[in-house]
Amino acid sequence: MSSSAIDWLWNEGNTPVYIYFQRNSTNLQTPVNIAKSFVRQLLVSDISDPPDSLLVQAYEKFKTSSRNGPPNFPDCVDFFVTICKDFASLFKRVVVLFDAFDECDPVCHGQIIDLIQKINDSGVPVYVTTRIHLGVPFLCNELHKTDSLPIAARDDDIENYLREEIKRRHLTINDEGLKEDIIKRITKGIDGM
Repeated sequence: MSSSAIDWLWNEGNTPVYIYFQRNSTNLQTPVNIAKSFVRQLLVSDISDPPDSLLVQAYEKFKTSSRNGPPNFPDCVDFFVTICKDFASLFKRVVVLFDAFDECDPVCHGQIIDLIQKINDSGVPVYVTTRIHLGVPFLCNELHKTDSLPIAARDDDIENYLREEIKRRHLTINDEGLKEDIIKRITKGIDGM
């Protein structure tokens, strides 16, 4: 899903900046690492050749501005928002995607919500995907000015996927009626997830 969304955003004339949350990578996907990643993604998206000297200077100043070590979370967020605004002409329209929010470490939800809100408040479009039963009510309660658009897989897509997986894995189910019953029950149990 993420790759398709990113490709679509690029093709529509945007500069996508994104995070795909993975449950087994929560120790790496901390709020400060996400903010740093957004800064890096934006910097490498500079369409000027050679890279814009003012942007490079701003980044160098940012890196050395923290006397107590690497930049912290609020500094990274502020710098990201600043370069989105002050250097907008160097990028196509910046769009931020938080994909699979339901896989985000719940301990980090507060800071991630702050990051989403600050980016959203700056005027940069933000999109968040999550499984509806795990994240949408929480996100809508926490974020201001938030719309939700429920998206679910269609039953025929799920059935086609299951049939293809049965073929790909060389699973043998000799009773065609049983195979169809299994596919229908799984599809019903998934309920568009």
